[in-house]
Amino acid sequence: MKSNSIIKEKILNEVGKTITQRKSPSPPSPSLEPLIFPKLEEGKEVVFAEKFTQNGGDFIYCASQEDFIETFYLVAKQNQWKQVICHEERVKEILSATQIPFSEKEEIAPENSTYITTCEAMVARHGSIILSSAQPLSQKTLARAHTHVIFALSHQIHQELQQALDAITQKYREETPSGITIITGKSKNTTPAVNDIPGTTGAKSVLLFFIEMG
Repeated sequence: MKSNSIIKEKILNEVGKTITQRKSPSPPSPSLEPLIFPKLEEGKEVVFAEKFTQNGGDFIYCASQEDFIETFYLVAKQNQWKQVICHEERVKEILSATQIPFSEKEEIAPENSTYITTCEAMVARHGSIILSSAQPLSQKTLARAHTHVIFALSHQIHQELQQALDAITQKYREETPSGITIITGKSKNTTPAVNDIPGTTGAKSVLLFFIEMG
């Protein structure tokens, strides 16, 4: 893996450091069939960042956990996230530490809500994010929230989809999650059967905080 400084410099140069508004066509859903792909020319982190932003997402690189906390707080204030929903304990801890109010209830108006989650894995080849039924998530909120914010750790990134799925299987062993959701850009989710959730019900904005763990 390239050094943090090289990765950060490349990502910031190629993608941009700040959150921007962009319009893009709905990206194609990645296939679940195992395929053989050539080796990526760039590092996984750079390829993922480029693909993710091409798919309409906003990528925010954090060089450390401390950098993440500070950056997340500033971005939350900048975007005035006031109706925040989360269900994962780790996310609640971060929100409490940054004094950002949140709720577990889903009665918040969808057009104003921000759903914050972690993820199981990232796929560099497609710029995709993988969630699973093992996470305490609400599919209803995931489908209806206006903004989806994702906390992702550097060791969760994989070159190919099958590698990511294998890592999830290895993580849970005998208790492999029964459901997998693959997110490829804003307003584009796929189920295990690769059936699209209509774009009008998906998040209009997807932000990913990529946290370098060293």
